[in-house]
Amino acid sequence: MPRIIRLFYFYLMKPFPLLLISFFFFTSFFSQGNGRIDSLKTLLGKATCDSSIANLHLVLCIELSENQSAEAKFFGLMALRYYRQKKNVFKTGQAYGCTGLACYNNSEFDEAVENYIHALEIFDKLNNKNEAAFIHNKLGALYNRINKPGKALL
Repeated sequence: MPRIIRLFYFYLMKPFPLLLISFFFFTSFFSQGNGRIDSLKTLLGKATCDSSIANLHLVLCIELSENQSAEAKFFGLMALRYYRQKKNVFKTGQAYGCTGLACYNNSEFDEAVENYIHALEIFDKLNNKNEAAFIHNKLGALYNRINKPGKALL
């Protein structure tokens, strides 16, 4: 077998099945994310209970916060409005945290800081150390991103 054919086989044909499998894995993985978001939006359109709608708003805020942060912020604010109205303190803190993440990913850093601080105050008041630690982590990353590392350590 000529050398050029052996090289062609070794570098292109031998890894081809792996490349093909990888391609299908990644395309199905990303299409599932959109399918999940579409399913959540469909559920939101059919939901009749206010608490279910608010929970779906919160989940959509989380799901959309990385790629569609402006839409995620809208859903976070909708959930926040409901939970504050119903005086559900824990869920209000979660909604502040989620809205802060959406603002962070949308480069609205001042608004992200405000939301994170509100969430942190709530979780400190509830003595929920796990949620407070999560928010501290997000707040530290935010301060680091906006070049205020001294505040990130507080």
